[in-house]
Amino acid sequence: MELAYAEADEGERPFAEVREVLTYIAARPQVAGVYLVDARGIVVWSNHLTSIGDRQVANGRVARSGGAYAGPEREAGEDQDNFEYALGVRLGGQRYALEVDESGQALRAQIDELKGDSLVSMLAGLLLAIPLFFVVGGRKLARLHRAAVERATRDGLTDLGNQTEFQEELRRATGNATRNGEPLSLSVVDLDDFKLANDRKGHRYGDTLLIEVARLLRGGRAGDRAFRIGGDEFALLMPRTPAAGAVRRLNEIRAAAGRDLGGVTLSCGVAELDQAVADGATLMDQADAALYDAKRLGRDRVVCFSDLEDDQIVSAPRIRILHELLASEKLEVAFQPIWELGVEHNRLLGFEALARPEVADRLTPGDAFEIAERIGRGHELDALCRRATLARAHELPADALLFLNVSPQSLGRDELADDRLVRAVRAAGLEPQRVVLEITERSTTIRLDRVVNDLIRLKTLGFKLALDDVGAGSAGLEMLRKLTADFVKIDREVIVESAAGGAARAVLLAVISFAAEVGAYVIAEGIETEAMLEHVRHPPRRPGTLRVAGVQGAQGYLLGRPSTAALTVPPDLTADIAALPVS
Repeated sequence: MELAYAEADEGERPFAEVREVLTYIAARPQVAGVYLVDARGIVVWSNHLTSIGDRQVANGRVARSGGAYAGPEREAGEDQDNFEYALGVRLGGQRYALEVDESGQALRAQIDELKGDSLVSMLAGLLLAIPLFFVVGGRKLARLHRAAVERATRDGLTDLGNQTEFQEELRRATGNATRNGEPLSLSVVDLDDFKLANDRKGHRYGDTLLIEVARLLRGGRAGDRAFRIGGDEFALLMPRTPAAGAVRRLNEIRAAAGRDLGGVTLSCGVAELDQAVADGATLMDQADAALYDAKRLGRDRVVCFSDLEDDQIVSAPRIRILHELLASEKLEVAFQPIWELGVEHNRLLGFEALARPEVADRLTPGDAFEIAERIGRGHELDALCRRATLARAHELPADALLFLNVSPQSLGRDELADDRLVRAVRAAGLEPQRVVLEITERSTTIRLDRVVNDLIRLKTLGFKLALDDVGAGSAGLEMLRKLTADFVKIDREVIVESAAGGAARAVLLAVISFAAEVGAYVIAEGIETEAMLEHVRHPPRRPGTLRVAGVQGAQGYLLGRPSTAALTVPPDLTADIAALPVS
């Protein structure tokens, strides 16, 4: 079917060719129904016309995963006597699931016929284990199916296995290593600054780089398996290899890349399977955590997960707790009020949403986000928090802003990649202009220019932008220079230390002055006492220097603690804030 789409002659409509194949399948005597289902789970073609437009949740999952299913029909209301075969396919860059239903009566008749002959009976299990071939028959369709399966599991550019094949091989290799008590190492390999090279020299040059990296990874021992699992990310499975041997092998590959790739380098994270855990997903996360550190430490290096053992944040048990959190989606959202410090009176500006995982007794919110970012799953935790927050957006007081934290890893991915976040916000009863996306300067292994470009795109969609924890590192002022931010939130540590004068006071004054020049609204974080509030409203200055205006907004325990209760400010707290000095 995929081949029929790809080989449609000029002037022919590709989907017309696909429909011919589907009609041929549906005409087989034993076939009870044929359905083509898109990634949303919507039936887009069927020989039963009344089914077009129906939703099939299970086959939507098959379409998205590219997997397969064979068994009793799963959708409510279908003929449970039938047998269903479903296979993920890709047509014109879009994912679909092809479902073929075989009549249970016809299937039983075929089995009875097979039982009549002892030799055929021995082969029945084998024949029934090849679902689509058994249903449609025919050499031509068998060839089409084999070609489709091959394309579904291979990367078209490098001819390495793709993400689908990698996941299957990872499960197989993990099982073999566990049964035989043998070591298994996994490395995740990433091209440093690949996007920059690709943008500067063109996609053809970028493709050449990827092909060369594939050649280097493929050139090892016969038992090693290389895969392209992302745009510029590869995986190398090394059976019967301890971590030390894997590190040596990766350093050889990295050295060869230094010679052959014209200055583009590789960062590698390596992890060895823990026999006590024997879980492929954990092994992958550990390799990702090691890769994160390779990037953080300056790129062009190999880091082994065992080197991170002193760092208890990314231990295997904690990674498993994060898996549990992502799978259960159990978290609460707390909201902390942010106040505008006016000349005549103080007023509520908005609320910042803060995640509170239900595994908090074993993993703090800060650790959960750090682990997720270091194993490459920060965008998943981010998305979970956004969904939970938007589910309560209807509680916002009129005109109050909603401040949402965004991980740099989430930019350009999932619902942040296009206008899906706009639709999600509007579905929650808000307009993008009432949502402030906060990004911290503390964490990013992503190039600053990529972060800035993605934030500019979100700003054009109507969202407001806030730079969080400014002053905690060196990236804040650089981002403020390149990006027109609506809000600047000064890190609490800067505020506390600035009270003693010196460099911290200079940073505080510099951030306020810089923000004033670019028209950004300044918010002080972590305000716990009236003295701290007075300090940020009227920052002290050295004798002989010009006075700098104070911040325009503030949040902290003095002004309201985070709460999971309704998005309202208690009247007594409102009265207390109103009673605070305003000038």
